[in-house]
Formats: sequence, C-alpha cells, structure tokens
Amino acid sequence: MANDTDGPVLSILINTYMRRRAFELGFDDALAVAREFPDDVEIIVSDNASTDGTIEYLEKVSADYSNVRLIRQPENFGAEENAYRCYVAARGEFFFWHGDDDVLYLDPVRDLIAALKCFDGDLLVAPVDGIREPEALHRYLPPGDRVGSILDLKGEPGGLGHTIMAGCFCLGIIY
Repeated sequence: MANDTDGPVLSILINTYMRRRAFELGFDDALAVAREFPDDVEIIVSDNASTDGTIEYLEKVSADYSNVRLIRQPENFGAEENAYRCYVAARGEFFFWHGDDDVLYLDPVRDLIAALKCFDGDLLVAPVDGIREPEALHRYLPPGDRVGSILDLKGEPGGLGHTIMAGCFCLGIIY
C-alpha cells in the first residue's frame, strides 16, 4: 500500500472467494459509501478466481464508480495471498479490512473519515460506534504518539465489549 498524498484517505479492502450471493445481499451498502465519498474512500475487492459469477456481478453493479476497483486473480492463491494482493493494491493513507459478508454502515464511515483527517499517528484502533468526536483524538493521542488505542472517545472508561473483527476499525499508515 502506498502512502500517496494524492490518494484517498481510506482504502476499504475486501478479499473474497465464491461469495456472489453475499454481495447480492449486501454490496449496496459499500456502493453507498463509494457514492458518498468519491475522493476520500476507495473500495478494493480482490476475487480469488471465483467460478460462481462473483466478479461478473461486481463488475456490473460497480461500473459507474471510479473509486471501486476490482481485482480478478487468475487462479486461487489461497486466502492469505489474496488478502495480501488486495492490500498491495491499496492507495489510501489508511486502510481497513471489511468482510465480504459484512454490512458497511455509512454513518460510522463518515465519522471515521472525519477522525482520520485530523489523526496524526500510524495506527488507530477504535470501536465502530466510538468515533463520534474527531477532535477528541488528540486528547488520547497527543502529537508524537505513533500508536493509540481508543476505547471510548467520550472520556468514559472503555470496555472490551467489541471484538477486532466485529466491532473495530483497525487502520494504519504503511511506510
């Protein structure tokens, strides 16, 4: 992933295999994010040589979005290699992995973009519903801190009720 100042703020990475039905049920949410943030977000889907029509479906529904990129792997390289290839294609300053069968809600992404625009670190871990006060990031991550964990931006003790996979964005700048 390049740290390109001309690129988007956030790359949303989705690696997939044989998940056409999941995309039919839930990719509209990702397209809504792409439509809302054409300059700040790119969505990259790396298909690991599916034979169920996954890539053909995605090509059809995302044709009008310049910030949705589809990668068709020539053969099945396995999940880890497919994920790596998706990551390498990213141009955003920050990235996060998104499950191919998860819902991508617009409001948390909006809050996340605002938070990232004022964030001065390398890694941010925060609950999806916790990024509500972007200016509060600096209370928790003063300039110079390169890694931070934010469990609750409102100053209340944060609990570990969210898991990394289901409840947190995990983002990073890669040099």
